[in-house]
Amino acid sequence: MPVRIDVAAETAFDGVVDVTVGSAAYRRPIQLSSGARQRLMLYVVISDPRRPLLVSLRDTGDRPVAEQAIPLLRTRVAEGLVVALTADAAGLEFLTAEGRGLAGAYLREDSLPDHWAAYEGVNAVVLRDLDERAMSGGQRQALREWVAQGGRLLVTGERGLRQNQTWLADLLPAMVSPASTVIPSGALPGMLFPQPAAVLLPKPGADVWPARSLPVVVSRPYGRGQVTAWAFDAFAPAVRSWPGRVRLWHQLLAGGRIQPLARPALSDVIPTARTLSGGAQVQIVALSIFYILAVRFVLRRFATRRGTWLALGAVVVVFGILLYGVSAAARRAASTTVQLSVVEATGTQDLARVTTYVALLHPYGGAYVLTAPEGALIRPRPEAGPITSAAANTIGGEAAPGVLVFEAVQVISVPVHGRVRAPIDGLELKVENGTAGPLTSPAVFLNGQTQNLPDISGRLSTPLPPGRWEPADRNAATGAFGHDARAWIATRLDAYRTPAIIGYKTLWLLGDLQDPRLSVRLLGASNGRSLHLLLAPIMETGGR
Repeated sequence: MPVRIDVAAETAFDGVVDVTVGSAAYRRPIQLSSGARQRLMLYVVISDPRRPLLVSLRDTGDRPVAEQAIPLLRTRVAEGLVVALTADAAGLEFLTAEGRGLAGAYLREDSLPDHWAAYEGVNAVVLRDLDERAMSGGQRQALREWVAQGGRLLVTGERGLRQNQTWLADLLPAMVSPASTVIPSGALPGMLFPQPAAVLLPKPGADVWPARSLPVVVSRPYGRGQVTAWAFDAFAPAVRSWPGRVRLWHQLLAGGRIQPLARPALSDVIPTARTLSGGAQVQIVALSIFYILAVRFVLRRFATRRGTWLALGAVVVVFGILLYGVSAAARRAASTTVQLSVVEATGTQDLARVTTYVALLHPYGGAYVLTAPEGALIRPRPEAGPITSAAANTIGGEAAPGVLVFEAVQVISVPVHGRVRAPIDGLELKVENGTAGPLTSPAVFLNGQTQNLPDISGRLSTPLPPGRWEPADRNAATGAFGHDARAWIATRLDAYRTPAIIGYKTLWLLGDLQDPRLSVRLLGASNGRSLHLLLAPIMETGGR
């Protein structure tokens, strides 16, 4: 969850802000001049809501200056949220009363997050009273990226729909006419009073209700998400007492949140053991051989002379220092990362969600710092002890020997487009790869079957003959990193929720992608092993 902290200083202050959740502690440096204020946003993982959230301000000597404990009441724990941007904090009470595990939250613009990951516990966002001047570009981008990944956005009422902003007009499922109208009483079942409404002109591909009169509800996909417009004000007093509104809310929230295919269980296929590097092994073997030869030379040449043991001791000391240097270098090199990224295309403006699981192999423990790409959010899975976070994309701390697993999430532009035509004699596939590198070892998946494709550097046009389909390999326990990751994904594609493309199934494209924007770096170490997999749904062009 996102934790927003506002700090005001009467005098100059230099220190840190600590947020402790159970055994995990998040730390963010802070510097304030006299009379200054600063807002910090931390993204923390809460594994046990029975424990309070402890926020403390500490000076450079780690002495507490201010402290506040925030209890996480059981009554505030919900399975999902409906967030409404409205000046009237009323209208969502039915969510709690129905016992569906949902809760309503009423926010203003300054409380909206500036990173899409903060919406991951949200089922729907409602825009009603929106002041564009109080909303930053980062907040707009975060909302758009969340919707593209499967979020639900509702824009309601004339005030919400008449925002003269390009970013919102692009999201809306309808054009909004300058004219206004009135929904007469009785036009909607159970509506007792006429309601002012906006005139909606549906965009192509939008669903409209009612179908044969003035559109009242217009809905249209945006990526994997859905944007809905209600011509009337969902929070008007007369509408809040209208029994028919609950059915519309249920339609909006039906099915729950669309989750990404990449899940934490995918980290189980990442190798968590590493042998000593070949260079270090060669150095140790060479030093061992030279040590034996040097000792033998000293014993044979000076065995009968006085001072033999001094010469032998000198040899042992010299080689001991050399071996210590080699072992220290090997110890530093032993800490590395193994990374697995799944790039899930949304089909909207080339946007793709990237989930990267990072296994930090830290056999000797000690300090570490991981830095994800700019715009990414990195978090531990599960708790990783005390954590220092200088920014959302940087995480560090002191770790015990072993393996730590982290998750980094981001949204990037990946211009890979696929189209399939379904004539009578089979499927014809066309793929355009606009990335800087080739898509290697690509394959398509449909209904539990797969076909391998040649590498795609630019464009590919190929038939998919019925006789070339083979059962997809779903054995994810072979120990081969790339094979096991693909098999893990293949076992989940058929059940993955996304609109059907061909018949009742989706045709998927899966391949290896080399992209430096995805790498998480370990400070002081060279890059370890990494695997980047692109997963994209292929759209149908018709032509049966």
